Amino acid sequence: MAHDTQPTTWENPAQDPAPAPEDSVAMVQDEVGPLQQALPSHAVIDQATGIVMALGRIRPDQAWSVLQEVTQHTHLTLRCLAEALTAWSYTGEIDLTIRLALEQALRRQAPGSPGDRVRATRAE
Repeated sequence: MAHDTQPTTWENPAQDPAPAPEDSVAMVQDEVGPLQQALPSHAVIDQATGIVMALGRIRPDQAWSVLQEVTQHTHLTLRCLAEALTAWSYTGEIDLTIRLALEQALRRQAPGSPGDRVRATRAE
């Protein structure tokens, strides 16, 4: 039996032609822009999660639940809350509303946790 040694190619006439290089660059830039904006936000949220973990001596999933609960009770975005918590770590000051919501959320995650000892000052 004779076999054809030529590779078989399948053409799909419905496929769009490849975009022009300048279009490809624009598409990549459109995708990268939001990612570049999200990275700092993600970092500060990770830092806040670590702060809550250390404060409450709780697991990462519990810290995430605490952050979500505090955002709901304070009507802050997760990023704003995370920024307030990370600033608190070096200024020693945090808004009273955030402090109270944080204490309550920590108590619900781990009753009798060190979150009962959260100290804060009213932000002026």
